[in-house]
Amino acid sequence: MELLCSTEAASQRALFLEQLRLLIRVLHVKMGEVQSLWDTYTHKYPEKIKDGSNGDVAINAYHLYKEDVGIMKDTNLDAYRFSISWSRILPNGKLSGGVNKEGITYYNNLINELLANGLQPFVTIFHWDLPRALEDEYGGFLSTHIVTERHGIPIGAKAAPDWFYVNPKGIREILLYTKNKYKDRVIYITENGVDEVNNDELSLEEALADHMRIDFYYHHH
Repeated sequence: MELLCSTEAASQRALFLEQLRLLIRVLHVKMGEVQSLWDTYTHKYPEKIKDGSNGDVAINAYHLYKEDVGIMKDTNLDAYRFSISWSRILPNGKLSGGVNKEGITYYNNLINELLANGLQPFVTIFHWDLPRALEDEYGGFLSTHIVTERHGIPIGAKAAPDWFYVNPKGIREILLYTKNKYKDRVIYITENGVDEVNNDELSLEEALADHMRIDFYYHHH
């Protein structure tokens, strides 16, 4: 009996870990979601995906999120990281194009279910699922218009791409704001850096004299 239970638990864990590797998405029709770049890519180039699948249904988290959270709890997880899809909240990529209330309801339900089962939600605000509408309109991240759509104002030193600016002080300010606003929560910074235009003509000594990057990291102490 113990062996059976152990085998069943191991099977559940394996299934859950496999599910985590898949892109958590929901039914497009139910959610009222328009396409993101990922949807377009998987439909246009199915041969690029090992099994030819796409994210239209995936693991059907929209209907099965309670079961998913139950598996997390049974596996003794204490946290769950997920992404909020830009196109799921703003189907046309911008506020003027309307807000998908069903998408907001889904994420609220998921977060409430996680908290009710003792799991801490960790949210990724943007995970490279740009709405197709913005790509079609002006080329997505290849255009400086992307800053306007995200209601941002460029500050700091300009980096390699036209839309990216470096502002070390801003990182500190937003962390302090989050710390005070949300009662000193633990914050994990998983990606942080600065890019630059490649210059193959620089010698090693010249490349190492990277005052911009040195200054960037110095101001993060």
